[in-house]
Amino acid sequence: MDCPPSLSFSSVQAILNSDRVLIPTLCEPASLKGFAEAITLIREERPNIPIDVLRVRYNSRLRLSRDADDLLIESAVDSNYRLLHTVVPENITVAESIAQQKSVLDYAPKCPGAKAYQSLAKECSKVWRI
Repeated sequence: MDCPPSLSFSSVQAILNSDRVLIPTLCEPASLKGFAEAITLIREERPNIPIDVLRVRYNSRLRLSRDADDLLIESAVDSNYRLLHTVVPENITVAESIAQQKSVLDYAPKCPGAKAYQSLAKECSKVWRI
């Protein structure tokens, strides 16, 4: 179930009543603060629920993104979450597809963002055994 990027009552209830959680997160300091709060809340209430983390809008040219990525990697073991191998790059085509109300796979299937989401689907199918 898709939830808004907040810790509202309905989002928290959805997370706490799920079999697993997939958290897309921006590799930016401000996003990591909210991410840390979400992980803490989930671990307090459901210590054993599987949590997978997807890095989105990643820009490897920015030191800020690389530093945030390093923090995610370092905290994965202590916070007991899986950092997925797939990384969705910053890609304007993804934003354009949303504006056109189309899936990025339909809008521009060969763009880097679409390829990353296809990779994500394969990775999740393998990791989740579905």
